[in-house]
Amino acid sequence: MLSSRVFVQGEPGMGKTTFLTKLALDWCDALSEHNPDHRPTFSDVDTLKEFRFLFQISLRDAKGDREVIEMIKTQIIDMIYTGNKREETVKLLPYILEREKYIVTMDGLNEWVDRLSKCVLPLHPQFHTECVSVITSRPWTMADERIKDSEINSLIEIEGVIDSEDLSKKLINSLQTGDVKIHAEIIKYVNERQLMNLLTSPWLQTLFVNLWMKKMELSGSLCEINCILLDILFKNAHGKMGYFQRGNSFRCLSNTRFIQRQIDIFDALANAAFNFTFSSSKSLVFTERELLNFLSEDQLKFCLHAGVLTKRYKEVYQDAQFSFIHETVHEFMAAFHIANSKQDLIKQFRTGSKYNVLEMSQTIIYLCGLDCKIANKLINILVNDEFLEDISHGLRLNIQESYQKKNKKTNMS
Repeated sequence: MLSSRVFVQGEPGMGKTTFLTKLALDWCDALSEHNPDHRPTFSDVDTLKEFRFLFQISLRDAKGDREVIEMIKTQIIDMIYTGNKREETVKLLPYILEREKYIVTMDGLNEWVDRLSKCVLPLHPQFHTECVSVITSRPWTMADERIKDSEINSLIEIEGVIDSEDLSKKLINSLQTGDVKIHAEIIKYVNERQLMNLLTSPWLQTLFVNLWMKKMELSGSLCEINCILLDILFKNAHGKMGYFQRGNSFRCLSNTRFIQRQIDIFDALANAAFNFTFSSSKSLVFTERELLNFLSEDQLKFCLHAGVLTKRYKEVYQDAQFSFIHETVHEFMAAFHIANSKQDLIKQFRTGSKYNVLEMSQTIIYLCGLDCKIANKLINILVNDEFLEDISHGLRLNIQESYQKKNKKTNMS
């Protein structure tokens, strides 16, 4: 067996992280003798029994780490062991990886940046012939020409929820209600307002069902959904109630109740999200010192209490790492800062690579919902003739392939 890489790509909120989590749970249950009634997610779960080890890595939390073995050490070994036991395990790790058959899952390639700006993938020894790497990413990352075809053994695309009604039923049950009528009412609401696109994404459907259960009217705007989510989180942190005057704010904020009185915190968060996204040292994970450049200590405590920001430690003796509750929330807040800023932030955007446009795609989508004029201005700056030619070429190939498939089906019939 040769070392192989399996890439799993998908748009934001389509379930890439959940995919890896279920893979890890199935592996645990496949090797466990104490759960004979387990119903696995993957039909070929018996294959997982061939692997002695599975290492699950979050590339978002691998800031500064370049090598897979270092990520395993900081994210797994250092969190389990201390003292002499840690040192012994670290020494044993290379021998295990060289000799044993194992899986290493790496979540969020688009969230990882090589600190030396040389590698597009984390470094992993080629002589680990008994290893299978499963790496998730957004599609724009896979368009990077530095990822050679020879490095991709398999490419899987996650397109969202297969059975959205089944998921909504499970979400309703998880909210401690088994009322069948509620599910029927949700489906009717979605169909009447043509919001089925929200149910294809596990992340958006989870948000939608939770918000609907709280009796909140939704238009289907992604910006509105993010604002209502943040409003609920601000409420949970005992934020003061207040309303925006209609016509004096962004439409997506008009139905919120706990942001207006905390707008200074909201704006500070947006400023932080923008700078962490578009500064030279881009990162989705940041330190307390970096955050305090934008938020006061009281504001930071409020955001942690609300759950807008999360805090975790890589190691006990290292600084804590902070991040937004979800990458899409981070991107929305960055877009809000661009739209809300009194300065013309568009002037500082320049593209050195056509992939920058793809990397910013979700932020641009949110910006279109906030202020179309600013969004168009940004797109005009980022998009050049070469990019448009590539898009046209891709569309021609896609149309040609679809036409050939259609003809093939017609001939067969």
